[in-house]
Amino acid sequence: HPYLRAGLGLRSWRTLSLEPGVELAEAYRRLRVEDFTTRSPAQLVRHLGGLPEVATVEGGPLVSVIVRTRDRPELLAEALASLAEGSYRRAEVVLVNDGGAPPVVPADYPLPVVRVDRAVSGGRATAAQAGVEAAHGTYVTFLDDDDLAAPEHLETLVGLVRAAGVRVAYTDAAVAVYALDPADPQGWSCRERRLPYSRDFDPDVLLVDNYIPFNTLLIERALCAEVGPFDPSLPFFEDWDFLIRLAALSPFHHLAQVTCEYRHFRGGAHHVFGERPRERGDFLEVKARVLAKHAERLRPDVLARAVDALRADIVREKESAAGARREGEALRQSLSAARADLDALNAAHQALARERFLWEERYHTANGERAALREHSGKTADELRRLQAQEQELRAVVDDQTAHLGRTYGEIERLGRLIQEMEGTRAWRLHRWWQRKA
Repeated sequence: HPYLRAGLGLRSWRTLSLEPGVELAEAYRRLRVEDFTTRSPAQLVRHLGGLPEVATVEGGPLVSVIVRTRDRPELLAEALASLAEGSYRRAEVVLVNDGGAPPVVPADYPLPVVRVDRAVSGGRATAAQAGVEAAHGTYVTFLDDDDLAAPEHLETLVGLVRAAGVRVAYTDAAVAVYALDPADPQGWSCRERRLPYSRDFDPDVLLVDNYIPFNTLLIERALCAEVGPFDPSLPFFEDWDFLIRLAALSPFHHLAQVTCEYRHFRGGAHHVFGERPRERGDFLEVKARVLAKHAERLRPDVLARAVDALRADIVREKESAAGARREGEALRQSLSAARADLDALNAAHQALARERFLWEERYHTANGERAALREHSGKTADELRRLQAQEQELRAVVDDQTAHLGRTYGEIERLGRLIQEMEGTRAWRLHRWWQRKA
């Protein structure tokens, strides 16, 4: 690949939006830590404006992706599109319509779709159970219509369960917060991304709080029958209740890698918990029901381990926060020193600018004098050439006069000789005698 020519061509292309005379231009994209920690490699490439190259996997166990939806066609279309872009192709979509208008699936959708249309809404648990019962795959996973899967999502999970003895595996999900944006063609733009959950499997902690986003899991379908159905009496936390029962049958294997997105929409009422789940009136009441349901599992020793693990998390968080504060203070001091250095550099720059101005004034003055000298030199040269031409003319006149004098002197000498010859004749001597007599 001719990288040098390609790079130079790209730099030249960027100059089309700049002022004339610019031959090459470079561009940069500022990234934050969250851009790397909350996106898969393919998602990061797309975020930067590229097209990720995803190699498809055609073979492997069949995976059933259970998608629960109800009257949210736009969000459903985005969720289905994210699955269609996935690298793992041995998958089917079990689309559970929980009492809403029948959703439209594109005729050219690349994955097989099993539809479950419920005439009346039975809630989250009933919809999830209907999806499990309609699934054909060796493994099942869940993706609600307001969430997204990365292209690597299913392939990564299948790679985990292929290991011996692994029946349940999960990855990490980035929490993305969206807000209405009139300037965005989609209407919603992502304002915040974070990774609040990334914990290795701990069944004791799972008994007191759910730390596993449901869309990160891949579960052997046979285990679902052993666990039993989702509890339809729970308006939410049905996934937490299911996972507690599942954890009693099989350990979970965790890979700390983001492969999907758990979305919240500010003011959109899309999520069951809303933007602030703890402000929901029945949040703690339903949580207490789940804890009471599994109270017999929460023995004192189990509770002690869970509390100790959570306490260790809090201590680590506080130590990390204290360390961050110390680093922040050190950075502030460093920034203060850097600002002082910058002020000194600015002062030195201003002094150099003034000195440069004086030298430029001297330079322009010298240039003016130089131009005047050049003009005077040109005039002197013209005068010298005129005088030289005049000298040549005078020399020609002198040479001509000298030649004329030479001819005159020659004539005088000739006449002198004639006179001498004439004076030597008898006639001349007779003439002189005659004159004296007269």
